[in-house]
Amino acid sequence: MCAAPYVGLDRLVESGAERGLTVATFNLHFGPIFVLTHDIDADGDVDILHFNGTERLVPFMNDGLGFFTPGQPIDPPPFGPSFLAIGLADDDGDGLPDLYLASTPHLWRYANRGGGLFDPPTSLWEEPMPDQHRYPALSIADADGDGDLDVAMFEHQLDTGPPGDDDDSGPMEFEGTRDVMLRFDGTELVEAIDLVDLENDGWLDIVQASGPLPDGPGAAQAWPDIYWQGQPDGTFEDVTTETGFGSLAENYGLATADFDGDGFLDVVRVAPGVPPSLLLNRCGAGSWLDFELIGLPANREAFGARIEVTSGEVTHLREMHSARGQAQSPSRLHFGLGDVDTVGPVRIVWPDGTVSEAARVPVNRRVFVTHPWL
Repeated sequence: MCAAPYVGLDRLVESGAERGLTVATFNLHFGPIFVLTHDIDADGDVDILHFNGTERLVPFMNDGLGFFTPGQPIDPPPFGPSFLAIGLADDDGDGLPDLYLASTPHLWRYANRGGGLFDPPTSLWEEPMPDQHRYPALSIADADGDGDLDVAMFEHQLDTGPPGDDDDSGPMEFEGTRDVMLRFDGTELVEAIDLVDLENDGWLDIVQASGPLPDGPGAAQAWPDIYWQGQPDGTFEDVTTETGFGSLAENYGLATADFDGDGFLDVVRVAPGVPPSLLLNRCGAGSWLDFELIGLPANREAFGARIEVTSGEVTHLREMHSARGQAQSPSRLHFGLGDVDTVGPVRIVWPDGTVSEAARVPVNRRVFVTHPWL
C-alpha cells in the first residue's frame, strides 16, 4: 500500500537517467527498435532488454528497487543484426527465459545460462526463399496443444503480383460487450501499443508509442505518444496532454511493468540514438493484484493461460502472452481493481484446460500459482 497515495493525472515521472538507463543506441533508422521487460536473471524483479537493429542487445539488470545496471551485451547472430522480431520465453523449464530472434533467413535461439548471460545463438530454422519472405513479428505459445512451446512467425511476403491480387480484407467482428477497435491513418508507425490499467481503477487504459515511417508521408512531422484513459462506460478519453505522456521523440518500442514493486505499472519507451525513457508511475489508492503462474516444465510461464477475477459485479479477464510487435512485457498478469479489499471468485484456465479456482483473494500483492499437477 502507498504511504501517501497520489491523486492526479500527471502521475508518470521521467526517471530513466536517475535510475541507470544511460546507454544510448546508434541514431540510425535501420532495423526495428525493441524493448523487452522480463525477469531475465530469475531474481524476482523485472529487467529490461533493449535493441534498435544496429548493434548488440543491451540488458539492464534491476536491483529490485527499480534501479538498473547495464549487463553483458548480447552479440547479434552470425549473419548480422538485421532481424525483425524478438521474444523471450522459458522453453526448457529451467526458470530462465531464453531469447528468440527472427533474422532472415534464420530463427535463432540464445539459451539463458543465468546471471543475465546468454550462450551464443543456434539456428532452429532457415527460410528457403529469403528474397521473398520476411518475418516482422513472432509470438511464443503452445500453438498445437501438445504441452510444449511453439514459435509462430508472422510472414510478410514481398508482393510480386498486381495490386490487390492478395487482398482478403474484410470487416472485423468482435464478441462481448466492451470491445474496442482502433484504426490509424497510416502516417504513424504504431509498432507498440499496450492495453493496461495504469491507475488501478479497474478500467483498462491504452498507451501508444508513435513514430513516423522513415520514408512515409508523416516523416517530417512530430508525432506524440498517446495515452487514452479507460472509462467505466467502455469509452476512452485522450489524456495525453494532462498526463504529460505526449513525447515527440521517435519512440518505436513501448512496454509496461512494475519495476519498483509498488503495485503500479511503469512505462519504458525506446527511440534511436537516446537511452531508454522510464516513466515511473506514482503509486495511488487503487487496489491491485499481480499473478505469476508456474506452469508445467515445457511451458513454465503458462503462455495461453487465462485468468478471470471477479470484483463485485465486474469480471476482469486476462490472457498470458509473449511478444507483441516490437515489445514484450513480463509474464505476469496485472489487475487494477479500484476500491476493494478482496476479490473472488478467481478462476485460472491453464493452457492444457486444467482449472484452478479460489473463492476469495486479498488484494495488493503478487500471487504465485502453481499448476495443479506440479
